[in-house]
Amino acid sequence: MREFLRDWVPPGLVKIVRSVWPHNAPLKGPYATWAEACRHSDGYDSAVILEAIDRATERALTGNQVSQDGVVLSDAPFPFPLAACLLHLAVTKRRSIHVIDFGGGLGSVWHRSHDVLHAGVASWSVVEQPHFVARGREKYQKAQLGFFESMAEAAATHPPDAIIFSSVLQYIERPFELLAEAAALQPAAILIDRTPYAHSHKDVILVQEVPASVYAASYPLYIFGAGSIEGSLQPDYRLILSFDASDGAWPYRGGTAHFRGEYYVRSEK
Repeated sequence: MREFLRDWVPPGLVKIVRSVWPHNAPLKGPYATWAEACRHSDGYDSAVILEAIDRATERALTGNQVSQDGVVLSDAPFPFPLAACLLHLAVTKRRSIHVIDFGGGLGSVWHRSHDVLHAGVASWSVVEQPHFVARGREKYQKAQLGFFESMAEAAATHPPDAIIFSSVLQYIERPFELLAEAAALQPAAILIDRTPYAHSHKDVILVQEVPASVYAASYPLYIFGAGSIEGSLQPDYRLILSFDASDGAWPYRGGTAHFRGEYYVRSEK
């Protein structure tokens, strides 16, 4: 799992950029391989990302506002589809559930939705990079919200009923291996949100450039082929719901990426 964490382009940086400049992000490529895309991209400063997300989280909680992806917003949409899927799972289980939120920063989704989810979710475990985990435990951990450095560590504390990947998979070099690791924990559901898909069945590798006015960086990302994630989870999981995500669509050379969410449940044997 730590190898996956080292391979991350921090979701925090990506989310800050998308919130400030959500559409028409300059996308270069396509590239033949992830390694080639890396050669055409730059780096990032993860300490800067952590501080930006921490400030936004603190401001939002203090001012009873919404923090989405490291930016305090007055009109951020409530994550209704994701919340509805989790409540559906709780009703199906006839009990409150345990959730792992992979790449969940300092718990932004939980902070935004806990007033709705508190009766249906017993615990929310954020899996993040070590410096995020340390800050989360220092400032934001509570009875229902915990921070962990791996899915295995989180699962040892609370076996998960659901694992969430929100705006994460596209920035990981080996996303299907990560999904396989999640499936091996046998959660009842896997939820994918804010993830870009192409119209074709082929995965596309691009480089996203961040405007200098926001942050000087660029990094690789996937546009997933139609059905590629679903195929990687079969036959252990079946797709029961697909929904539009709040990020809309991003044009790139050769096509347009449409952001969607997907709700998978474990197949009965």
